[in-house]
Amino acid sequence: MNKRLCIATPAYGGMVHTDWHESIMSMWQAGIEVTTICLGNESLITRARNTLLRIFYKQMIGMDKLFFLDADCGITGQDVKSMMDTNYDVIAAPVALKGVTPDGAPHHNVVESKSISGGYQQVKYVGTAALMLSRAAVTDLIHNAIKNGDVYKKGILSSDNSRIQAEEGEYYDVFKTSIDEDGIYLSEDYHACRTLRALGYNIIVDPRIKTRHNGNHVFLSH
Repeated sequence: MNKRLCIATPAYGGMVHTDWHESIMSMWQAGIEVTTICLGNESLITRARNTLLRIFYKQMIGMDKLFFLDADCGITGQDVKSMMDTNYDVIAAPVALKGVTPDGAPHHNVVESKSISGGYQQVKYVGTAALMLSRAAVTDLIHNAIKNGDVYKKGILSSDNSRIQAEEGEYYDVFKTSIDEDGIYLSEDYHACRTLRALGYNIIVDPRIKTRHNGNHVFLSH
């Protein structure tokens, strides 16, 4: 029986890259039954991720795994399958940031990693560009938001180019910014990792997975 996976993608301007499209095709070829949620015309990334999380929680009842895959990223279906085959509730693939070190090496969206058994890494923070969550992890994130009063009403969403029309009702402020114990300003994905660790989840990365992240590049003549 095919594995089932919900792909959640903030697609600003209603656009996805060809690498994203090829990733979806590759997942089907790997035997993964994919459902995609593409949210277009939402300029606030925190609200976009919260909306996608709620759609999975409320509407994708039969799906056990949620995979955030950014619209400009690419990954192979076999690597996604290997992520699904683990027992980890929170697992991500490393994604290069849009910039390089002075020696030309890529920056990655992983913070404070340590090697663990099986070739995996346990990290403090990882970005959501290629992040997989179990339904248990999603449920705990939402219940934690409800407990803390981080609940809001969704306004009318202008989404003529969206694949999914957001519903009225309660939304949960899981992906928001914050300041950590070291005084570091956290992006919405790092804040979610902080919450997950507080809830008892380990944040796991498979460093063997290769991903693609598309962006502008300046080519110098010398």
